[in-house]
Amino acid sequence: MFKVISLVAVVLFCFASQVAGDSVQNSPNLDCIDTPTCNTLLRGMYNLHLRFYEGGGVLTRAWVGFANIFMVGATFNLDNVIGAGNITGREPKILAKIRITEDTPMFPAIAVGYEPQSFGYYIVDRYSTKPIGVYATVTKGLGNIL
Repeated sequence: MFKVISLVAVVLFCFASQVAGDSVQNSPNLDCIDTPTCNTLLRGMYNLHLRFYEGGGVLTRAWVGFANIFMVGATFNLDNVIGAGNITGREPKILAKIRITEDTPMFPAIAVGYEPQSFGYYIVDRYSTKPIGVYATVTKGLGNIL
């Protein structure tokens, strides 16, 4: 029963986000596939990211922009959300990213961040995909060099 209620809540949230999308500014791409970018949320913006993985698990990330160059968030895993078995959760973790330089025609954007949450199939005492941890990233927009 809990799984059905959780699934309905996720679907309703996604539908409400689509309906409200006309009046809300689009958020930037925070990740390019599995690699973080230098993009950050503007002040007051929020982003919810759900990633489904093997074993019926869901990795949830929620970000909030506190300044145009700084954002913080939280992440947590839920195992067995889809399929059979009891839903189990792992401890939530804190996320952060700060953009150090802006993307200019002569210089790329540079950002540093922290993502400690691993995900994937849970084996004994760890997940199959290791966390990113502390990272630095460089992003250059193609529109600025042409």
